[in-house]
Amino acid sequence: MAELTTLARPYAVAAYQFASEAGELPVWEKALGFLATVARDPAAEAFLINPEVEQASKLAFLRDLGGDLLTPKIHNFLALLLENDRIELLPEIQHLFETSLRSSAGQIEVEVSSAVDLNESQVKALKEALKRRLGREVILETRLDPQLIGGMIVRAGDLVIDGSVRGQLDQLANTLRS
Repeated sequence: MAELTTLARPYAVAAYQFASEAGELPVWEKALGFLATVARDPAAEAFLINPEVEQASKLAFLRDLGGDLLTPKIHNFLALLLENDRIELLPEIQHLFETSLRSSAGQIEVEVSSAVDLNESQVKALKEALKRRLGREVILETRLDPQLIGGMIVRAGDLVIDGSVRGQLDQLANTLRS
């Protein structure tokens, strides 16, 4: 996953900067969302990454599916991805593009994995605490992780806060070994 992010980041940054400067952020957001959905489809993915299929055929396939959604500039972006054998990065490029959009709007996406379901008041309190700590509006996504013994793990961009029991036990074990 980290490798995909590393490979996708320059394309996502370039797409975001270009779309922002051209005043086309909503157009690019919609197109990248559509293209990421297509790229996630197993049959479409198999076709797009098949080295025996010509680049022009792949581009025509995407153009036919996308129709008017794919402006000439987005079409050129797709051609670049195909030329560099990076078309499989579309879902990650779309995710990073969305992250840039949220960041520019003063928002941050936070994922919370917990051992038990969080109730509404816990989610609200956590959201407020994270907003104070991160200084941005928080878009919170919670998920249940049965592998956790207790507590939670919070991921916000590169920041990871491990408040799980397993994490605390690992820290204790490391402290005792030192």
